[in-house]
Amino acid sequence: GNSVQLPMDLFAQIKALEPLQQIPLWYNLASLYLLGEKINVLEAQETLDILKSMCDKVGCVYYHVLADNLEARLYRYHHLLNKAKKYHERVNQQLNASSVEFYQAHLNYGLTLWANDERQEAKTLFLQVSEGVKLIPLVLLEVNQILSVLDPITLETLPLNQPSLELWEQPVLFIQMFGELKITLGSQSLESWFK
Repeated sequence: GNSVQLPMDLFAQIKALEPLQQIPLWYNLASLYLLGEKINVLEAQETLDILKSMCDKVGCVYYHVLADNLEARLYRYHHLLNKAKKYHERVNQQLNASSVEFYQAHLNYGLTLWANDERQEAKTLFLQVSEGVKLIPLVLLEVNQILSVLDPITLETLPLNQPSLELWEQPVLFIQMFGELKITLGSQSLESWFK
């Protein structure tokens, strides 16, 4: 078929966890169903319903907002663009304006505007995101990818349309906690630190 089939025991394992432990897993599954290689709209909606119910049960606002962002994408998929826009507006009011999630939600909203033939508003939103994410390489790459498909001429006019290589070359922090504790930053091993 054209869907991702997960073993039923996975669902049982998730349901056996505490509610706060379940929430990120349900979010990841909903994301997989909507954004994965093979889209499964029915499973996505069912998983989003479970996720939102769990969020309501324990008062987890953050994941509820992220679920609303996925649901807006689902409504766009079904061409229910006015309903999608209402979800986008609610999501964009609730996210921290400098967070990665905020910028990704704005990209999602821009795609809905584009699908609704609100091209100028969508381009304006894409350019605002592009300006705001100069220091977030993955989101900047996502903006570039969207613009390269929807509006390559606008992409060419951006003053900064490629993430700085410096941002990719930052040292990686590695912490080994099994066996002997080992901490490295880039290629340097940290032998002592202040408490």
